[in-house]
Amino acid sequence: MAFTSAADIKKLGFNAGFWGIDDETKITGDKTALDEFLEGYIWEAEQRLTDWVGAENYAAAGGENANQAMKKKITRAELCLALVEILPEAWRRAGTGEQSISFDGMSISMARASNDEQDLTIQNLLAKAERLVEPWNGSVDFGGIAAV
Repeated sequence: MAFTSAADIKKLGFNAGFWGIDDETKITGDKTALDEFLEGYIWEAEQRLTDWVGAENYAAAGGENANQAMKKKITRAELCLALVEILPEAWRRAGTGEQSISFDGMSISMARASNDEQDLTIQNLLAKAERLVEPWNGSVDFGGIAAV
């Protein structure tokens, strides 16, 4: 169960207009083609985050008795990692316009970002995600979340 949803990604500006993918027609249950497209990237982020914190911690963060501060951190880390997965494809698809998105005080250019700027953005997002879940590297009790 991912903490990040396709709706979270769309709110950042990665919507049907950006991708050119149908977000109206339901193709699987209540999911559109865009939802399914974005969920592939979210799944990759979920897998990476689970590798970082462990499956038990990841599952516990979504549990009924989860520490809310830690749940918020893991949710934010997953969104960072989803962007890490999405941005390379977004940069490949971007035109020559000036579109950018804002995320946690960062302005991320879609069209005119150099390879160095792209690499720096990815590294910043990875570092932010790592900082958010850093407590799982110690033996701290997170109220139901088993620290590794």
